[in-house]
Amino acid sequence: MKPPLATAGIRRLWPDSPRPADHWSRTLWFDRLADPRLTDETEATPRRDFLAAGCQLRSTHQHLRAWLKFLREDLRVPWSEMRFAQLQSRLLVNAAGGVMENAGLALDRFSGQPFIPASALKGCARRMAVEGLLSLRQQLFPTATDPNSQTESLPPVPDRIAQLSDAVATFFRVFGWADADWLSRLEVRLPRRDRESAADYLKRRRVAWLQRRPDVAWACGGGGCGSGAWSRRRWQRG
Repeated sequence: MKPPLATAGIRRLWPDSPRPADHWSRTLWFDRLADPRLTDETEATPRRDFLAAGCQLRSTHQHLRAWLKFLREDLRVPWSEMRFAQLQSRLLVNAAGGVMENAGLALDRFSGQPFIPASALKGCARRMAVEGLLSLRQQLFPTATDPNSQTESLPPVPDRIAQLSDAVATFFRVFGWADADWLSRLEVRLPRRDRESAADYLKRRRVAWLQRRPDVAWACGGGGCGSGAWSRRRWQRG
């Protein structure tokens, strides 16, 4: 099979039968030979046939064994510090491309074995950390409708803001940040519409802020219109 979307030069150099099918790389098959233009019809199923052929290709275990050897012998990581887990539900990773390229899996380039990228684990950990910020903010700044609200026993507002600020700083030291993570409500600017009242414009800006605000701002109570713990303090990067 010649790469369907390769350049003309590569297609001329590609042999008709480079190697037996059981020696093909799974990663090469899905990443370089996939043709997103394939569609299944009533009788012909080229898309399904391509995926089935890729799933039947063999994978190797040498890279996995070499990785465990590297951890155990070179880094001297004890078994007690290693973590082995089994999925309890469905997991979709490597979803940046189409289904034809990855089928919801990330495949190791050397062995063809499926793996979970570290970026996916970081994303899961970051999401749980955001939930932790939300829980802390709800404890420090309970709403008036909260039946368990006991503001009398809480520290002064400046101390609570400092505590939440320290938690946010720790969060960004661990996970890093991008410019979008520091977006404030005042930075969401929209062009005025013809004959739009000031009230309608402010309402539209608030909706835009709620849609674009960073997840950390959401966790800290950045609800717009100057309310929420996020707007009570101008967060600084240092």
